This record gives sequence, structure tokens and C-alpha cells, in this order.
Amino acid sequence: MFEYIKLQRTMCFGTCPVYSVAVDNKGNVNYYGEMFVYKIGEHHWKISKKKVKQLNDLIEEFGFKSFIYEPENEFITDQPSCITTIKYSDGETKEIDHYYGHVLIDDSLTAFEKKIERIIITDLQ
Repeated sequence: MFEYIKLQRTMCFGTCPVYSVAVDNKGNVNYYGEMFVYKIGEHHWKISKKKVKQLNDLIEEFGFKSFIYEPENEFITDQPSCITTIKYSDGETKEIDHYYGHVLIDDSLTAFEKKIERIIITDLQ
């Protein structure tokens, strides 16, 4: 089980959404929107136990704890990053700083990040 999940989207050379969102294992969500997002500023809400379970299942199925981020040497400049941090209930914390300009062999990490967003942020709109 996770203690908390934090997802942060960084700036790019353009109109990329810039925000951070964190959710704990009780479903408490803290969101801070900076630029090019649906809502600017700080917002708080709660997600259901069902969504917390979906997040936990997603983390386990993806294998985030053992996932190794290995981008190729090639990259594109001025792209955003998605920084995902998960603290587990055993005290271990893992963070992946996924720069979208890196060339990846597969896009499973991107899909994982988008699923987290869909589960957490759907209630903001």
C-alpha cells in the first residue's frame, strides 16, 4: 500500500500544463495549479476508497517500485517532465523524473502517469 503519491508536471517551451498533485492513502488530495491548467491555485478534495484502491492496484500492476527508468541517449530539448514520487507504507520512497524529451523504448511510463491523473484529477473539473 502507498502512503502517498505525488505527481508534478513541469514547464516546457510552450503551453504545457504546470501543476503538482498529491494524494494520501486516505484519499485526501492536494492540488496546486500554476499554468495552462483547468484550475489555478491551491485546491483540496477527497477521492473515494474505490479510487484509492485503483491507485494501489495500478502501482502494483505497473511494478513502480522495481521499474527502472532507462532513457536512450537521444533527447529533444524544451520538453516537460513528469516527476512521480511514491512513498510506500514500509517507509520506502521512490521517485522517477521522466523527461518527455528522452527517447524511450516503450511508453508504459507515460501511460502509467496518465492513469494516475485520470483517477485523481477527474474530480477537479
